[in-house]
Amino acid sequence: MQAHWHHGGEIYDKAVTLDYSVNVNPLGLPPAVKKALTEDLTYAERYPDIECRALKAALAKRYDLPEDYFLCGNGASELFELIVKAACPKSALVMAPTFSGYEKALSGAGVKPAYHYLSKADGFELTGAILKAIEAGPDIVFLCQPNNPDGRTIEPILLEKIADACAEKKSRLIVDECFLEFTDRCEERTARRFLKKNPYVTVVSAFTKVYAMPGIRAGYLMTADEEFIRRMKEAQTEWSVSGAAQTAGVAALSETAYVEEARKLIDRERAVMTRTLTELGLTVYPSEANFLLIETDRDIASPLLERGILIRHCANYEGLDEHYFRVAVKKPEENRVLLETLREILRVL
Repeated sequence: MQAHWHHGGEIYDKAVTLDYSVNVNPLGLPPAVKKALTEDLTYAERYPDIECRALKAALAKRYDLPEDYFLCGNGASELFELIVKAACPKSALVMAPTFSGYEKALSGAGVKPAYHYLSKADGFELTGAILKAIEAGPDIVFLCQPNNPDGRTIEPILLEKIADACAEKKSRLIVDECFLEFTDRCEERTARRFLKKNPYVTVVSAFTKVYAMPGIRAGYLMTADEEFIRRMKEAQTEWSVSGAAQTAGVAALSETAYVEEARKLIDRERAVMTRTLTELGLTVYPSEANFLLIETDRDIASPLLERGILIRHCANYEGLDEHYFRVAVKKPEENRVLLETLREILRVL
């Protein structure tokens, strides 16, 4: 387990002009969200709706699920902590490498997870080997879909087998889908399709990445287990979802064309970046997300930062070391700056 929980976006003590360490929608804050947040500021003058009624209604309509399946939170990070508090697990299974937020939530409850290591030889793709790890009957299993930092999704048939295996062992399956809407196969691969038949499944998502709203802090989860939601609500700080977050979330859900435009942009630019980075002699792992995991025996992060470009060093991911870095996929003009700067750096390294 990592002793520290660094993330991307740590720009406040650095001279950064291009931040490639965070993976948010390159199109920026959606127009409907900007309008909702600035045209009517009454949400700032009153306590927010503690039940997030309007936001839950909008989410229920969007996903065609009952409103009582939803719990909103102060970003996905708060929801992971609430999940652990409500589940009270004694044992946990976490992939490696993956997002550190699951380990942090578990660590706060005194739980040390078992790791299921993803293979470099498989391009860090999750395989059926996970089913054997679930046979041990962990109280809770965390999956990231697509996985951070490598961007690989889980084959639909395998994900269904995992959900069934967790139900058989009475293990809670938590699927983090914060990046899934960036992929072309979102509806095919989402674990939402299991919710109505499997109360052991919980899906977590957020507005942070897809709608470029990391500063707003708006997340939500979905599960059919009403008792589980009740326990999470009891553990949740009152008014943790601000009026601004609720207003922004409702507005964001109307931005369907914006999300589709972002997907197309990311698909094009990810292919260009993969090809160019490979030509530069870096190992680039297959990704379906808006970021790429790269491997090199050269320190590229320090000289990039000297030139005002921040990338995500992945040495603090369990299962990775100092040879791995993650870069976001941004707009073409920004990506050209990164790639040309890297080309200059690699000539002299």
